[in-house]
Amino acid sequence: MSKQIEYDETARRAMEAGVDKLADAVRVTLGPRGRHVVLAKAFGGPTVTNDGVTIAREIELEDPFENLGAQLVKSVATKTNDVAGDGTTTATVLAQAMIRAGLRNVAAGANPIALGEGIGRAADAVCESLLAAATPVSGKNAIAQVATVASRDEEIGEMVGEAMTKVGGDGVVSVEESSGLETELEITEGIGFDKGFISAYFITDFDSQEAVLEDAVVLLHRDKISSLPDLLPLLEKVAQAGKPLLMINGYISTMSLWDPLLIEELAKNHQLIVFDNRGVGLSSDTTANNTTIPQMADDAAGLINALGLNKPDILGWSMGARIAQQLLIRHPESVGKAVLAAANPGGSQGVPADKAVEDKLNDPNVPDDQKLALLFPPGDGEEALAEEIYSRILAAGKQGSAPDDFTVSKETALRQNRARTTLWDADESNFTNLKNITNPVLLTDGRDDVVDKPVNSVNMARQIPFSWLAFFDGGHAFLFQEHEKFAATVDAFLK
Repeated sequence: MSKQIEYDETARRAMEAGVDKLADAVRVTLGPRGRHVVLAKAFGGPTVTNDGVTIAREIELEDPFENLGAQLVKSVATKTNDVAGDGTTTATVLAQAMIRAGLRNVAAGANPIALGEGIGRAADAVCESLLAAATPVSGKNAIAQVATVASRDEEIGEMVGEAMTKVGGDGVVSVEESSGLETELEITEGIGFDKGFISAYFITDFDSQEAVLEDAVVLLHRDKISSLPDLLPLLEKVAQAGKPLLMINGYISTMSLWDPLLIEELAKNHQLIVFDNRGVGLSSDTTANNTTIPQMADDAAGLINALGLNKPDILGWSMGARIAQQLLIRHPESVGKAVLAAANPGGSQGVPADKAVEDKLNDPNVPDDQKLALLFPPGDGEEALAEEIYSRILAAGKQGSAPDDFTVSKETALRQNRARTTLWDADESNFTNLKNITNPVLLTDGRDDVVDKPVNSVNMARQIPFSWLAFFDGGHAFLFQEHEKFAATVDAFLK
């Protein structure tokens, strides 16, 4: 198919026309007095909305050059929604203004490269000024005022203010569609199940007919448990277990994908707790396009609080190490010691994987065995070693789990990859906040790690006060290759 090509002023004017058509449709929704836009649908009734990104996503222009300009501004709205979750209309209006002024200057002879650099510097100055002028929102009234402006409903604003005040900064607020006509607020302490105890033998207080267990160990199982012998090995381990150790897995890895040999070694001296990060395995992802490492750290803190754990130690590998790092920064009072395996500090001090390695990890067309080989030292035997370790992981997981436990959707993979790379590397505070960590930290890595290079652990050790640093033979999955040595080092540190 032939291609249409336009140059210079003709191309710029066509693209500007596309920018204006999209931005003019979106800008009318700006602010508390913004108007609504009606969107026609191919099927069903029309949609009435004042959400900027929703409007932008619906716009496709017939002229290819105008449509190109519209898509540029659409990407601005989409990225703003992904990163901030709001402000898409403001971002669209600003983009339109900068494009208009920029094209006028280019037409007048301005250097576009210098113009771009100037816009970048101006944006930095504006951000600094906004941060200096910003007032943190605290207190029920302030939260309610912000929520009222956002929702354009005073009743909803008051309810949001009350909900966020009652649960506190570390609480979770969820919104569900009601089956009735009224909007209601319900506060739940801890977590609840829709069924009670299965037998009266569980009752600890016969007067109140309640079963109250202090500092209990919780087992979550998908199938019906009908035979005591099936539970005996687990009960023996629980009886012998020491202080809890929360295991935080890596990129697109479910809780079934820990090496059973490593689990066996660590379980000799610790009560291990594994879980699925949002969007993988048996966990849901309620934030769709807005998954971040800090969010996943908040999830882990919520789990610790829900289980009533008293400052458990934590072990994070790969992306899990990033989550553990944020736990130490955002919730230091909730955890004890931390082991960060194959970590990356983020910001300007984070050294990324080589482009060829990152492209291979993220290419859906690359076979899984080739991706797994990247986790092991380069050489003639890395694929065989990857196959050996992965085979025993699968064999152990499938003894009690369905194969679907190991699958991750393409959308979740893209969100987690953006969280662990683009968003993580862009936030300089990830590195600068390391100096504020007060919990004891052990940093570990494989000497031949090509995914999160060992220099990252060195940079972090220089920043985290009184941290430990240990290297092992192996690549990114060194803790599986050297499970005995790694577990012994972890035990020595945690004791």
